[in-house]
Order: sequence, then structure tokens, then C-alpha cells
Amino acid sequence: MASVYFGIWEDGDLGDASDDVIGCDTILNSGFYYNNSYDFEYGDNCPSFFTTLLQGPIIRTSENSDTAILNYGQLIGTERINSQKNLDVSSHVFMVGGDPNLNDPGTATAARNYLLGKNRVGQFPNPCTWPFGEVRGGIDCHQVNPKFWVSGNPVTNVGWINTQNRDTRNLVSTGPFYLEKDEPQEIIIAYVIGRGTDPLNSVTIARENVQRAIQEYESNFASMAYTPPAPTSPVTNYVLYQNYPNPFNPTTTIRYELPQDGVVTIEVFDILGQKVKTILSEFKKADRYEVTFNSSRLASGVYIYQLRVNDFITSKKMLLLK
Repeated sequence: MASVYFGIWEDGDLGDASDDVIGCDTILNSGFYYNNSYDFEYGDNCPSFFTTLLQGPIIRTSENSDTAILNYGQLIGTERINSQKNLDVSSHVFMVGGDPNLNDPGTATAARNYLLGKNRVGQFPNPCTWPFGEVRGGIDCHQVNPKFWVSGNPVTNVGWINTQNRDTRNLVSTGPFYLEKDEPQEIIIAYVIGRGTDPLNSVTIARENVQRAIQEYESNFASMAYTPPAPTSPVTNYVLYQNYPNPFNPTTTIRYELPQDGVVTIEVFDILGQKVKTILSEFKKADRYEVTFNSSRLASGVYIYQLRVNDFITSKKMLLLK
């Protein structure tokens, strides 16, 4: 078991890379690129580019009220784990070529320093005196967290603001968390772009788009779920399709086709042939159908689902993994 950090490294290059500016939005768990003036390629309204941590790695806690969430999409569902939580962004830094303290990491130690929110040589920048940024808007520079570089708001010009247009690379990090054998960590990130009427309005538009990405994640990607198209040809045979997804947890969809009206029965059996669930038992007209099976009370394993209608009987296997 090892304690690690996870970093999302970006070389944004918005149009003319030499005039990029870096920012950090701790509320949105994001690092971002923007321009504050005319760009040679994009003109007066250069877009803004955000890197956002939607689902951080999980850690164990001692709080019963904590719940970690793992969203897998509408077909697979959501997993909730008590007494654990998802980590947020733990630091944000950027690299500047040619600067001895901010150059790209050439060693594992330098890379680790950046992941911790330090510079290449292992020092936290001082927001009060750092040459690449300035604390504005009446904010006490001594109260600014040095692990989140340039975390001010460039739109309102308040907080720790990047003051140099440079060709830079940024790094959004989260941690520490543990990696254990056969226990994967599920991390979801979003790359979001916004383009407005001017460079700073692009930051505002990008933030709005990040909010939409967060809402999509929190709904477990509801608007991105697959919906089968309506049938365009008549049913000519009895058909029982393989369930999807398969393997599944805890729900799966079973599709079938009926060329004739009849009483349809769909039942689930364990591998020993014991019936564990009747999914459906009702009259159906000839058509194409689908039904959802919820296995929340069953143990992991192989199950058999059987379709019976009129004189037709068929079955298939499915795999439940919890």
C-alpha cells in the first residue's frame, strides 16, 4: 500500500502561447488558462480553458456522516461508500521555462515538489513577494494559501492574480490517498472551454460551463445516457437479448421481442436452478420491449434469466458483480 498524489498536467497554449495567463478556482476544483489582452490568433475574445476535478480519489475517514460517491453512468449506477470521502484539489501550480525555480521537473523529487504545491526546489511561494503574482483587492497576502498558486479572481481583479503573460504549463493535484492491490481508484476530470465577448468574459463563460459539467456529473451523466431508437421494422420472431450492461451492479436491462400477443413471464434463477425473482408476468401485445432488473438484494454471481410466452421458452446467463 502506497501513499500517492495524482496530478493533471496541462500545456494549454491558447492561440499564441507566449501571452497565456494562469488561474486557479478552488471552489470549482479547477486550474485554468486565459488571456487578459489581444491574442494574435484569437483576437479580442480569446477562449478560456479549465481543467476540473469532478470525482476525486477516496480516502477512509472516522466520520460516519462521510460518504464517498462513485458515479458510473445511468446504465451501471452510483456506488456510495460510508465512512469515506472524495478528495478535492489539494494544490495548483504552474511551470515557466527558463526559470530555475519554476522550470519543468527533471527529476522525481522536483515532480513530487510540484505535486505538493511547492516550486521545483521544494519551496512554497510567498504570495506577498512572488514575482509572478500579486495579491489585489484589499486581501491580506499573508492569509492567502500558498499551495493554490494565483487563486484570485481575474474577472473582479481580487485575490492572488497572475501578473505575467508567459508560455506556461499548469498542474492540478489531489492527494494524498492510498493505492491498494485490487482496489482501483476512480478519478473523473473534465476539460471545459468557454469563449465570450472578451478575454475575461471568456473566464466567466467557462466557469458557467464548468458548473454545467458538475451538474452533469452529479446527475450521474443523465443527459448522456443511451436511449435505444424506436423500432422501424415489424417483429417476426421471438427473441431474448443479452442483458446490458453485463456484468452489472445493481441494475441491468433485458430486451425481448414478441411476434404474437401472449402472457409474458420473465424469471431469474440462481446457478443451482432456484428461482430468486419474477421480473414480469403479464399480457403483452406483439412488439419490442425492455424491462429493468434490480439485483440489490442478491449476492454476486452467475444468474439465469428465462423468457416464457405462449409455447416459446429461452434463457440466458448474466453476471452480477458487487
